[in-house]
Amino acid sequence: MLSPGEAIDLFLASLKRPARLLVAISGGSDSTGLLTALCEAAGDPDESGITILAATIDHQLRPGSADEALAVNLLCDQFSVEHRIRAWTGEKPLSGRASAARIARYQLLCQIAEELQATAIVTGHTLDDQIETITMRQARDPERREPEGTAPRESRGGDAGMSSSVLINGRFWLFRPFLKTRRNAIRDFLLRRGMGWIDDPSNTDERSERVRVRLALAGLSDAKADAWRIAVDLAQNRRRTVSEAAAGLLRDFATVWQASAVRLDARALSAPPEVLFYAIGTLIAVLGGREHLPASEPFERIMSRYLRGESFRETLGRVLLYNKENGLYLTRESRDLPEMQISMWQRELWDERFEIVSHVPAVCTVLPGRGEVAAQTYPDVPTLISRAAWRSLPHVIVPQEFKDVQVQITPVLAPFRQFLADFDLGLADCLAQLMGLAPIPRPPLNDLIRKT
Repeated sequence: MLSPGEAIDLFLASLKRPARLLVAISGGSDSTGLLTALCEAAGDPDESGITILAATIDHQLRPGSADEALAVNLLCDQFSVEHRIRAWTGEKPLSGRASAARIARYQLLCQIAEELQATAIVTGHTLDDQIETITMRQARDPERREPEGTAPRESRGGDAGMSSSVLINGRFWLFRPFLKTRRNAIRDFLLRRGMGWIDDPSNTDERSERVRVRLALAGLSDAKADAWRIAVDLAQNRRRTVSEAAAGLLRDFATVWQASAVRLDARALSAPPEVLFYAIGTLIAVLGGREHLPASEPFERIMSRYLRGESFRETLGRVLLYNKENGLYLTRESRDLPEMQISMWQRELWDERFEIVSHVPAVCTVLPGRGEVAAQTYPDVPTLISRAAWRSLPHVIVPQEFKDVQVQITPVLAPFRQFLADFDLGLADCLAQLMGLAPIPRPPLNDLIRKT
């Protein structure tokens, strides 16, 4: 495990400079320790090339949150750090509030990062947070759960937990330098400096799943926490290895037409099953416009047929899978395709698979593909697939007087659109190339660090 100072020194050494780091700070011990350690290590920005900025997101979920944000502002003044406060306004959902708050928080942080021209966003997630996250995932899937008090096996992809770096909204890299540091070490670090922090009362509300897990893990020894850290490192390395192998598989054997139909050559069957599963599962998520890979039980049933070399036609995750002698074909199935209206300068997601931006000074209609598909659009593709693929494309109906005005249609990689973990960067890059998209932004790290 790393002390707060060691973690920050390693993180700053990995960064390309100059850098402008936006610290997400709530006033709790973890984020306060993060800001303090960064300011101490970075020193004078003119000498170090590192500027520290800060942002507090007021979720407006409880009384006193606005006052806490102002208290954080005073702390930032002490460090001469520019600080922005942004509130999550509007009606809050009655269910799934924690997930909605998380998405809103990152959206607002990205807005502030844009305003302040930040290089990256930095958060104070700790090793304790990592252990809690994996424990919650195991509890939701009993087949993956380990005996109480033991660390997770590296062979399960979900046990990779939180990545140390994540691309948000395809725009800003977020770093978590404290993922190998314990919360109690951060608090000791602050206490030695005579500094306090804000205790969020929601952290003791046992209606929260995370709070219940945190209480159950209270008293976890450093030795056991370090065992978790080692296991997570192994799981992340395995996840990265499988993901990169899946990218190589798709580069060698996948053909994509119109970002709507894919053939995976039959020679792909020579790949290890776990690589095939990850590659095909990701293709299903992309073509189906889904954030997550398909549910394990039906997916494994279909993959068993695929591995046995059977011919079949199946649907899963809104995707039609058609296996023939020459390969596996995939496309979005022809049902529940939306119709929508789009106005000038509006940016909308269609079917969670295509982003549409209209420059037409009138309302346009977006419909699924209609009419007969031209044979040259999907050469050598079975009719069943080509017809479904054509219908799965968005077609924009523009008023006749504006028929020459541009409407921009861009494919979206749904599982990576909001959050792309660094261990899936190579796979996302491969899919972006196959779909005709721009390369994925690289993390602002030194080349040697990035390669290792």
